[in-house]
Amino acid sequence: MGGGAVTRPVWPLALLVWGAAAGAAPGSWVAQGDGPRLAISGRDYFSEPLTPPVLAEGARVATVRWRYAAPSGRRVDAWLCAGRRCLSLSSRRGTSATLAGTPADAPMSFRFRLPRGETRALEVGPVRLMVDYR
Repeated sequence: MGGGAVTRPVWPLALLVWGAAAGAAPGSWVAQGDGPRLAISGRDYFSEPLTPPVLAEGARVATVRWRYAAPSGRRVDAWLCAGRRCLSLSSRRGTSATLAGTPADAPMSFRFRLPRGETRALEVGPVRLMVDYR
């Protein structure tokens, strides 16, 4: 074999560049924070905003997974909110595609409320969110 130039196919590189230009790559982001103290029934309380990384820029939500802690035996009404769109959470942990299509690069937050008639305050423990996006 002589000292000629080595040629390699360029299509893998072309696909990589095309994929990057086509928009955000599929991925996921995880955020956690502190839950609020709920003191007055019927009033909304929010977690701190859970902020996505820059890599999610331009992406859309595919699914969300959540978890929050509350004292055992205590009921709390909860939602996961992306902008003005909120998903009612029927349990303290779960998965949903209801927010699919919403921007994955915008902060989300949990909204909590003591049920009507509840008079004892409670502390919502840590909140955790995982967002799968495309």
